Amino acid sequence: MKKEKIINFIIIFILVAFFLLFITDIIIQRELGLRIYDLIYRSTQKELIFETTDFGHQLGKVVEDSSYDGTVMQVDPSDFQSNGQNYVNCGPGIFLFPGKYRLTYDIDIANIEENEDFAVLDIFRLGSGVEEEKKLNPLDYYGEYKKETLEFETNGGRSYEFRILYLGKGDVKVGNAKLESLGRNYSLLFRRSLEVFKNFMHSW
Repeated sequence: MKKEKIINFIIIFILVAFFLLFITDIIIQRELGLRIYDLIYRSTQKELIFETTDFGHQLGKVVEDSSYDGTVMQVDPSDFQSNGQNYVNCGPGIFLFPGKYRLTYDIDIANIEENEDFAVLDIFRLGSGVEEEKKLNPLDYYGEYKKETLEFETNGGRSYEFRILYLGKGDVKVGNAKLESLGRNYSLLFRRSLEVFKNFMHSW
């Protein structure tokens, strides 16, 4: 009898664990747009690389650049649009944990006057707007790709974009982007997780 009770307890424990995992997966999908295994995988990554094809584009064209050893987005003043839709890159619309990050873009420029801002790099979250931005100018460009960086701190969430707005000045090439985690705020993540769980339970 004792052995049967232990077996029954183990079976019930496994069923409860699977049920809780199922509920957690539903909550994560609804609130974050991720499956639970995606969330676990993301938590182990210290950096992400985004290529040209990972973004949406309002203007410019994709070209092969032998000096960059890959594809880049290329724009010039003839591409500039008066309707304001001048994002060379927009997207990719990803989930971020709360914490500090560094975004780095590979950018090259030509045919531009000194001290003229040619683009704006920003961190945008759908639903809340721009969280951080940086104007880009030709200083410290020497005829090769420069790594433009922007550090930011965020409360985290879904639908983050790393956009580049072209201002119509000069010839600009935009290569890959790299996002590095500089430190995650797990206490804030835990508090937000509790809030999400409470909201989910109240909705039931």
